[in-house]
Amino acid sequence: MAVPVRADELRVEMSNLLELQIGRDFANEDEDRRRFFGQFLLDVYPTRDLRLGLRVERFADSPPPELFGNPVAEYEYDRLAQRFVEWSSRHARFRVGNGYAILGHGLLFRAFELPGVVRQTQFPIVSYAESRDLDGVTLDAWYGPLELTLLHGTPVIAPDVAPEQPNQVRRAGSVTGGRAMLEVVEGLRVGGSVLHADGLEAGLATSRAEEFGAVEVDVDLLRFVPGGDDLPFFLRTVVEYAGRSWQPFDGGLRTATGVPHALYSNTQIGWDTGALGIETKDYHQFRLGVNDPPTLVPEFTHRLLNRTTHVLDPLDEKGHQITLGQRLPDWIGRGSIEAVYAQSEGRLEVLGEYRDPREYEQFFVALESDPSRSVRVRVYFSDGHDEFEGLEEIRTVGLLASSRRLPHDLAVELDVGHQVRERRGVGEVVRSDDIAVVASVSRASLGTVGLLWERTDDPLFLDDPSLAEDESRARDFVGGTLSWRVDQNHDVLAFYGERRGGVACTSGTCYFVPDFEGLELRVLSRF
Repeated sequence: MAVPVRADELRVEMSNLLELQIGRDFANEDEDRRRFFGQFLLDVYPTRDLRLGLRVERFADSPPPELFGNPVAEYEYDRLAQRFVEWSSRHARFRVGNGYAILGHGLLFRAFELPGVVRQTQFPIVSYAESRDLDGVTLDAWYGPLELTLLHGTPVIAPDVAPEQPNQVRRAGSVTGGRAMLEVVEGLRVGGSVLHADGLEAGLATSRAEEFGAVEVDVDLLRFVPGGDDLPFFLRTVVEYAGRSWQPFDGGLRTATGVPHALYSNTQIGWDTGALGIETKDYHQFRLGVNDPPTLVPEFTHRLLNRTTHVLDPLDEKGHQITLGQRLPDWIGRGSIEAVYAQSEGRLEVLGEYRDPREYEQFFVALESDPSRSVRVRVYFSDGHDEFEGLEEIRTVGLLASSRRLPHDLAVELDVGHQVRERRGVGEVVRSDDIAVVASVSRASLGTVGLLWERTDDPLFLDDPSLAEDESRARDFVGGTLSWRVDQNHDVLAFYGERRGGVACTSGTCYFVPDFEGLELRVLSRF
């Protein structure tokens, strides 16, 4: 928390995140292990335009003496995760050290962080903050119709590798690039990006020096239609194309198989009571290790849908996503409807040939009651399949209900979901059922108490490593949560019980969360 001061006074901001886990991990049969992760952030503002920052992280673990019959060495680290100096003015921001940048829509390059997200690798189990920063120099400048981004440094090329992990490379090579956008006329912006990547590790798309280029157009179409400003809706389209060793005037926008490329478009249509979004993607041989193109997969907060989300494969995937949001007429109930359709297809590369086509498809629809009422209800249905993961059917139904006008400023929320999956096995299709119930009671400015229960008979989750025999019955995961706002500077979050792992997605980025059983305590402090 920053305290207001005069412009000529020194200002200091500090925050500290502590996470302690005491419990059994997915591979440990008997012994509890204690895992500690801490992150300290310091930002100093000597003047209004100058900022100095430090990020320090510590991790410590007490693993069992043996794992799978093999001795386990203790692993810990203390590291200076980030240090930077940043200067800002009315028309520019310049940063030296660890920083973040994006070229276009991330087709060529994206360095970013997910604040508050703590990830864990599995072998060995190591906790670390989710940050894919660039160690180097970044410049963002804007003046009138022109926007400019320049960058140079060493990127994170393996985000699934923990910092300081022995015999693993997380950051390597160098990138140099930039992006320029010009507003030609009102409603029309054009520009492009370039990236030079050198010395990135083998096993990724770039293991030697290579050049990449991109061009993008952002146009408000109604600006060029007579009387368009008076129409009761808007229409905007963004298109970006990127290629490897690409010459814009030699071959054009090529999207043929064997030609590395990334093509993305986003069209938005809006009116008084709703909006329609249409996005398309066509990615081929474009996993660069330092880029992060749009996934075009709906992101949900519902637990079961979030876990079974589709993970993008930029080596070969193309598709689209259509999103519709519409407020219902008053005579129906002043509610709203949301519908999403997402589809993509890709092929598996085998010995240089692309074959074995696979498809992902999902249809989602939700109806929500009038948000001004004391009780708010949202019902949803989703149906689809993901051949990339061997899932031939994924069908989910759920209900979300909340009440926020109870005595003593209390609020109650209930989220119930049921999911059926059909997975292709050896010569047969295996069906599994999942149920998730999340209930919570909260009080404004104080905190929340919650209960989580999940049940699954998925064969991939039936075996409990704490038991000697294999299990064939459904497995339950029960846990309780507590969040407490101690004061305006301190927050405490606690979980106790058994938590099922799986894929989790935040801000379009997906990662794997291991199973856990025990106590997890997080304390966030700000000064």
